[in-house]
Amino acid sequence: MNLNLSLLPNLGSALVVCATFLYVWRISGERHLAIWFLASVVWVVRYSYTILQPALFPDDPFWVIPVLALARGALFLWGGTTMVGERIPTLFWIGVLAAVMWLFASGLPPDDPFSAFPGYVVFGLGLTWVALRIGRHPAFPSFERALAAWPMAIYGLIQLTFPWSTTVLRPIAPTTYLVASLTQIGFILGILMVYLRSAERDVGDAHVRLARALTRALSGHLDMCARCSEVRGASGEWERVETYVSRRSGTSFSHSICPTCLEAHYPGVNRRRRA
Repeated sequence: MNLNLSLLPNLGSALVVCATFLYVWRISGERHLAIWFLASVVWVVRYSYTILQPALFPDDPFWVIPVLALARGALFLWGGTTMVGERIPTLFWIGVLAAVMWLFASGLPPDDPFSAFPGYVVFGLGLTWVALRIGRHPAFPSFERALAAWPMAIYGLIQLTFPWSTTVLRPIAPTTYLVASLTQIGFILGILMVYLRSAERDVGDAHVRLARALTRALSGHLDMCARCSEVRGASGEWERVETYVSRRSGTSFSHSICPTCLEAHYPGVNRRRRA
């Protein structure tokens, strides 16, 4: 079977990225990670199609690869803007529309680099824009955001050369694919480190808020019955001390009996245990 096996390393890196985003999204529930997982799925489809195309699709439709590039660019930009809390620029959607119109109106064959160039321009510039936003975002740690932003920007700029490096400049195509895979893994690692540091910071903030809430809930004057040890709340109702503390702190209680009370109230039980 005639297969394009030169792209197997790229497919492998895309699968790793896809599995990583899926795993982190499942444990975190972050929306931008779900969007980037979909973008990775699109790129797995892109490499799978290119590998299988000589054997299964000898008459290569001219629009498949550019459309997949546009779809992945849109998803990556959507995920990036979601991550930094911004909206997708209107200029990007204008670029997508122009690239699609060029793709179907130019009439160029698939091996002509200009047939796919507009789609890769939109994809590459979209990634570069996201990289700049992540690199300048003050909420992310400086080292981690640089680790995410620089490889992403380089990967975005590499996209501008893809139509030529895979057609006109075929001798450098393997090098271009290798650099693209390495930079892709680099910015994925950076994004994961940004997520982990942000999650670590959020957990620390949650601990501080919990400590403050417990201090407010359990500090001050507490009116307790001298006979049954029930406490009176702010609205005047009386309740067990366990219920009072549980409602304000989330603490759960279990009941046992201490050795002193066991000896005082159940002396027979204590003697049987010693025997």
